[in-house]
Amino acid sequence: MRIAILGFLAGIFWLQQQAALSPFDWWPLPMAALATVWLLRHRRGALVQLSRAVLIGAACAALGVAWATLRAEWRLVDQLPREWEARDVDVIGAISGLPRLTDRGIRFEFDVEKILTPGAVIPARLSLSWYAEGRRAEDELVPHARLASGDRWQFTIRLRRPHGTINPHGFDFEA
Repeated sequence: MRIAILGFLAGIFWLQQQAALSPFDWWPLPMAALATVWLLRHRRGALVQLSRAVLIGAACAALGVAWATLRAEWRLVDQLPREWEARDVDVIGAISGLPRLTDRGIRFEFDVEKILTPGAVIPARLSLSWYAEGRRAEDELVPHARLASGDRWQFTIRLRRPHGTINPHGFDFEA
């Protein structure tokens, strides 16, 4: 059982180190390894036991890669299309987290309930920023003070796709 768990985790870890998702067209490999283990289940001997352990580890690693790939694909499906980047979109939704005051404004999570702009395609969950008009966010708290978790709002928003930061020690919104 330890070999199976370690193999599964190794597969997930391996996928996390890749720069891009690979196409999932090699899925018969873990099934063939598991079928071989099943055929060897009644054989005895040290070499057979070792080969069985290696095949189980390899099959579980492949299953870990498959599981992580599937999860990544599900997550990447809900992404802002390039043609809707930097365009105004009217939405209705609810603030889903606690608004956080930053040095430039306020940041909050927003769950989209309805898209009012015809033909617009945007993700169901957004991270929005409302920038202050003044020099500091504390100078412009009047509109921000009304934001509370669970409130429903109608906004005209302009979205950008997530992008990594150049600062290696800063927060990475893309991740």
